[in-house]
Amino acid sequence: MFKDNLLSWHIAGLQAFKSAVDQGIPYAQKAKSAAKNEQLEVAATVLETILTTQSATIVGFLLEAQAEVNFTQDVIMEGILRGQDLMVEAGKDLETVDFAYLSGGKVAMNYYMNAFISHAELAEKLGLLAQAAGLKKMGFEHQEMLNQYTKIIETDFYPKLTAKG
Repeated sequence: MFKDNLLSWHIAGLQAFKSAVDQGIPYAQKAKSAAKNEQLEVAATVLETILTTQSATIVGFLLEAQAEVNFTQDVIMEGILRGQDLMVEAGKDLETVDFAYLSGGKVAMNYYMNAFISHAELAEKLGLLAQAAGLKKMGFEHQEMLNQYTKIIETDFYPKLTAKG
């Protein structure tokens, strides 16, 4: 019984993840179009591709489980993205807006990364080894994007805080 309940819980998590990545796609597109910083534009383009691919992968997991595909709204990601909207609105120039997209993106990457990797552990214990591997891969993709966003901030933005002139 417990295993069946955890399987249902796993499916609900996949449905929420589908919502989360689908919510992230337009934000990656916004960052890409608004970007003044070329590295942010490239990173946002990569992120858009990653999220689109992940959405399709999660659909495959849900179909494999014979579950509804669009069932749950991920309110955690909804809140993260609302926070990013507020960060962008607070930007007083294009460079600060870029910084806001990078900062908000880092929060989202942390959520995706931790959620996918944590959920992969359960999938593995449930014997869903292909799903576990796929979820781990998705988590690591977000870790790489987090590292990339952090590097852009550290190399393109923070040095300007100490630059003279």
